[in-house]
Amino acid sequence: PSVKVGAPTRFSTHVGLGAIQVESDFVPHGESGTYHRVHAIVVDGTALVHVLYTARDPDPDLKAFHLVLDSIRRGEG
Repeated sequence: PSVKVGAPTRFSTHVGLGAIQVESDFVPHGESGTYHRVHAIVVDGTALVHVLYTARDPDPDLKAFHLVLDSIRRGEG
């Protein structure tokens, strides 16, 4: 019921893949605490890779989130 969604921002991953990121704060149904979510969509040709980070007490540097983003590589096949 209580959601704040930030504006989408474009960025490039460590290996140069284009991506879009959206951050939001929300209170899940039946909960009283606010959660923070970061959703990135990484584009590789026609493939879209979704990376989600959700935490009640978020890491301000988003280290784990960025480690995952930096591990995405362009694939062949």
